[in-house]
Amino acid sequence: MTSKKLQTLSHHFRMLWSLLGWRLPLMLILTALGTLIDGVGLALFLPLFGLFQGAPNPQPDKVLDFVTQLMHFLGVPVEMGSILVLIVAVFFLKGAIKFAESAYMGYMKSLVPMQLQSRFIHAFFRAKHSYSVGLDSGSLVHLSGGEISLAVVSLFQGVAAVAMLCSLLAYTGITTVVDYRFTLAAAFAGVLPILVFRLIQTKTKKASRRLSVSRVELQGRATELLQNGKYLKATGNSEKLLPLFEAELAGVGQNIRQVEWLVAWTKGVREPLLVAVAGVMVFVWRIWHPSIEGMVFIFLLLYRALTNLMGFQVAWQGFLSSSGAIDIVLQHIADLETHAAHCGNQAPQSGVPTICFRGVGVNFGDRPALSGIHLDIQPNEFIVLLGPSGAGKSTFVNLLTGLIEPNEGQILFNNMPLRQLDGAKMRQKIGYITQENVIFNATIRQNITLWTSHEVPEALIRDCG
Repeated sequence: MTSKKLQTLSHHFRMLWSLLGWRLPLMLILTALGTLIDGVGLALFLPLFGLFQGAPNPQPDKVLDFVTQLMHFLGVPVEMGSILVLIVAVFFLKGAIKFAESAYMGYMKSLVPMQLQSRFIHAFFRAKHSYSVGLDSGSLVHLSGGEISLAVVSLFQGVAAVAMLCSLLAYTGITTVVDYRFTLAAAFAGVLPILVFRLIQTKTKKASRRLSVSRVELQGRATELLQNGKYLKATGNSEKLLPLFEAELAGVGQNIRQVEWLVAWTKGVREPLLVAVAGVMVFVWRIWHPSIEGMVFIFLLLYRALTNLMGFQVAWQGFLSSSGAIDIVLQHIADLETHAAHCGNQAPQSGVPTICFRGVGVNFGDRPALSGIHLDIQPNEFIVLLGPSGAGKSTFVNLLTGLIEPNEGQILFNNMPLRQLDGAKMRQKIGYITQENVIFNATIRQNITLWTSHEVPEALIRDCG
């Protein structure tokens, strides 16, 4: 395996681990236990077949010898009643493990989306305003909804794929203990399917990445059109931008078709390859093993191993077809966390502070927006900022509230530098009306109080009607 392929697998594993942590190995342990119990249960049918045929001492055979040693290890006599009771107990245990596995998977499916959504929203509000203000709002909305949902679907397809791979390895391990030559032959016969699926998976991963990027860009374009709909209608400029939207929409459709075409290839070649491998193994078994009981046991294991192999390929294909969403979401979260604002931990003093600007200046890129500001604002003093559009009035207020940091000079609240204060607690003491309308899909009371538990005066409620 090349270094690049190892890096790709490592990248996929880190994605799963970053979202699931210790829950992933716990899930795999449950899967492996269920598989091993299933193998033991299947093995116990072999002496039962011999007893039904009236042969309590069957002809020596590797497989039967393995099962007999297993029963002696468990302390179970080779009798029909004992074997039946043990088989029932083993499959009850398997059912309990499968129940625990499915229930735990359901628990993770309820937990991970909330954690991912919460991490994204918190990262956005912790990011520097100078960084977050430059992000496309439509893309952010799509990421917080559609892409995160798709990322969660892809994530659990990846978990299912890893679980099936774990089962495949467990069944292969049992077969190896019984007959290593047969296992080597099965591995050799499975080379062709693996190569075919690897080729499809490589193409699927690239197509998935293109699809996720194009979806985010399309959502951003759609949000811009809807938000600016009044202006575009009034000026007749919608006809200029709609063709651009249609072109991006067509690009998304083409990327979807590419991904679905690759998924169709996976479904189409799965069964023919499975039948071909089974045919090779039948031929190998005819040469090496005369026992019909051993053949049934080995082929049951082979069937389950190949079923898990094909299931792994399908689940992994599904994971790759949507894994671009995980890449996009984690990349945006990482970018937001990288640009997190650095605030102090000092609580602001009670009362109205004295605010001082000392040689404050701020740049937007290489262009200075404000410079050389010296100003003292005393408690209860009114200050009016006058100037044309673009003069820097909003920038001044953003400096005052700590949304942006000055490139030079410092801002003092009661002689304490603003950067040393707890930004969230400081801003809670500021009454701030932005240029943009801030209206939540809620009642008037909730819009005014922002869901706080403070009592609202009855007179204010009456005035709001």
